[in-house]
Amino acid sequence: MMRGDMHCKNEFAMCKKYCTTIILFATTLLSCNKINPGGFWESYNKNFIIENISDNGLWGGHRTIFWKRSESNIFNVKETLSFANRNGWRLVDSTEFDAIQTSRWVIYDNKPVFPLTNFGFTDSVIQSKQLDHFPRRFDGPVVIYKFKTGFVIIDPETNESIEDNGFLMINKSRTSMAVYHLWGE
Repeated sequence: MMRGDMHCKNEFAMCKKYCTTIILFATTLLSCNKINPGGFWESYNKNFIIENISDNGLWGGHRTIFWKRSESNIFNVKETLSFANRNGWRLVDSTEFDAIQTSRWVIYDNKPVFPLTNFGFTDSVIQSKQLDHFPRRFDGPVVIYKFKTGFVIIDPETNESIEDNGFLMINKSRTSMAVYHLWGE
């Protein structure tokens, strides 16, 4: 074998190795929910999604997705919770809120919001620009399911992490559903 042929063979092998590495890295990157936190929700009943708000940065991000149908009992709670669990969201708790409670979740010019900030979820709304990321499209009565998502919120005052940062809200007639997710600083 000539010296030039050996050199070409080595270059080809090296190129093949790098190309394989790049393809594997790209596949992992594109298929990983850790790159797109809560992104799996975009595939859930996607024909019923009416709004999808998401922003992902180096230090954190937020996601809000709304689903709506006119027929009652469209959103099956057991099926929805199972979907969340299969995708790594671990149910922590659930709480019912009536229409009077949810009607208080407003900011500024009576803009309805879901009360989630870097301090976590709270039933009493604090005035925060962060709430602009979490518009609320329906009122109570609702049930809110709280999840550990594998990501955390960093409390800006204590620098402690809050692990319960994913929320699913479903109205009583099960015609409307929303996911709220906040992570990072």
